[in-house]
Amino acid sequence: MRLAIVALMMAVSANASPIVYNEAVDGDLAQSDPLTLLTLGLGENTISGTFGENDILQTLNWASFAFIVPVGDNISSGSVSMTSTDIDESSWFLATGGVELTSNNTFAGTVLDAGLTIDGLSGIAVLHALPIGEGTYHIMQTDFQPVDSIFGVTTSSADFTFTLNLVSGTATTPPPAYLPNAPEPSTWFLTASGVALLLWRRGWPLRVFSNVP
Repeated sequence: MRLAIVALMMAVSANASPIVYNEAVDGDLAQSDPLTLLTLGLGENTISGTFGENDILQTLNWASFAFIVPVGDNISSGSVSMTSTDIDESSWFLATGGVELTSNNTFAGTVLDAGLTIDGLSGIAVLHALPIGEGTYHIMQTDFQPVDSIFGVTTSSADFTFTLNLVSGTATTPPPAYLPNAPEPSTWFLTASGVALLLWRRGWPLRVFSNVP
């Protein structure tokens, strides 16, 4: 019993302060297997960095990560902001689980919010499927669009910041999924295939598309 109480106190203490994650200091949030896993603390958690592409080096830099909502807490609000001079659109989705690849080469989980899209050189998108309670989740970047990519722009980048506000309390009712403009099941395969082909040409890891609603 004493060991259990000590363990609980350590867990609470470890999550007492919100995290401030900056790629420049803490490391790149690469589209990797497994995704970088962060444990949120009470208050305003911020995750910031850059994403973009370099056509000369044929490299892409994505902004995706996983995070843990501790037992007894929930995310009450959240958003992502972006600023750039040469990327005017970016999209992410929020899903459950998905820290590591499954046996069929996909990130497991259920999409909760597919509405994290910013149009323009700067802007903000808010999380809709809230509150979300204890568990593991991931935020996956699905696309970004350089302003003049069709004219051969060689480099592009954008700064981003995710803000996730963690509060005490259990989220007793799971939120409804926010899936704006989700295609009908009969048309999704064709839509996904077309987008997958486009992103494959840009070096996108196709495994993530099993998660998109």
